[in-house]
Amino acid sequence: DLLTHPHVAIPLAELWPDYPHPVTGEALQAIARRLRPAARLVPRPHLTRHLRRLALARPGEEDNRPASESLNGSQPPQRGA
Repeated sequence: DLLTHPHVAIPLAELWPDYPHPVTGEALQAIARRLRPAARLVPRPHLTRHLRRLALARPGEEDNRPASESLNGSQPPQRGA
């Protein structure tokens, strides 16, 4: 459930921070902020940018580049780095 699981709420809030929860009306950003202290998540900004582009793309305009070729040419962190 979005209200109790940070691994669901935080990524969604990064994509749509102002989107209201369908039952409570609380913005996803507020839910994520409340759950973040208990979360053991690793931020992946390059993946967030890629998913945001896909979510905002109009049908037929999907960006098929891999997430590693995200905006601004940034590269994902290397494993073990």
